[in-house]
Amino acid sequence: MQIEINCSSPTYGGDSVGRVGDFLVDGLPDVGSGIEKIEVDVLLRSEPRAPRDRAVEDMPSEEIDALLNLISGGQAIGPDHPEWSRDHDERRSKGPSLTFRRAARRVSVRIVSDLSELDVYGTVDVTPDLFASAAREVVAGLEVLPRRIKPDDDVDARTFLSFVRARLDALPRTQDELDLVLEQLHAAAIRRWDAMDDWERLDVDWSVFAADARERLPDPFFFDPADDEAPHGNDTGADLLVTYLDELPGDGMAFLDAYVVDMGCESLSDVADIDTWEHDELVIAAAFAEIMVRGSTSAALANLALQALDRRQAEAPSPRNEQLRQALT
Repeated sequence: MQIEINCSSPTYGGDSVGRVGDFLVDGLPDVGSGIEKIEVDVLLRSEPRAPRDRAVEDMPSEEIDALLNLISGGQAIGPDHPEWSRDHDERRSKGPSLTFRRAARRVSVRIVSDLSELDVYGTVDVTPDLFASAAREVVAGLEVLPRRIKPDDDVDARTFLSFVRARLDALPRTQDELDLVLEQLHAAAIRRWDAMDDWERLDVDWSVFAADARERLPDPFFFDPADDEAPHGNDTGADLLVTYLDELPGDGMAFLDAYVVDMGCESLSDVADIDTWEHDELVIAAAFAEIMVRGSTSAALANLALQALDRRQAEAPSPRNEQLRQALT
């Protein structure tokens, strides 16, 4: 079992509390196979804020606003804007939660943290106090887990909870102790990574895709979120897939038409006139989203994607383009 932690604030996000999750499950006995991963979202207090990058701190606020507006087409707000932390604070206002997604064998935990952005992102090194505070909050957030488990879930939640509680008694007390623990956990993580195959490293949540998605697309490349040539490995494709999974549309072509309107364009043709490459990323992403989730895509959308791949091959030849073509035909 794995505990993955993300600490977020209005400005920052990421695993910035060392390897707290790895520490809590280090030495965990067999507690069943019903849970594969626990994903913890630690919502930090917005204030006090962590220092920004020196280059940004020294930039006049009007220049920051101008830069943000240039990047976002006039839609962005800066850190000094009163609305900057609104979305984050609204998430905190919803309170803590724990959701068990049985089909995915994953648990999602939301923690309304007492830690601030300054606590987590205001220092380069993780301190024993920060490490311990984060660990205690994570364990507290897991206390309701046994209530979410059914008899046939193959999860010994009480043994798991007893174990992670006991791990709090083993928290490192000095910086030297913590540094040694982090070094050992890092080495163990590398060993786990080296032992994984390509599919395991992708960590795909198969519960959101069709039952035969892996058989239809049998190369990890198709699902790679970090390969720009993969359908959803670029920013354009990744954003589209998130929206597709949220909406689960019945018609991929209609979804794509509506999606580009939400982007601020009049039509898909309008996107092509502005940026052909982005247009092609969109149609390829939409076609493969439909294949992954529905098991097939419409002839119209497949044809658009094939045309896009022809243009891509002419502009940036790659064997991956042919691999994508074959999957569409």
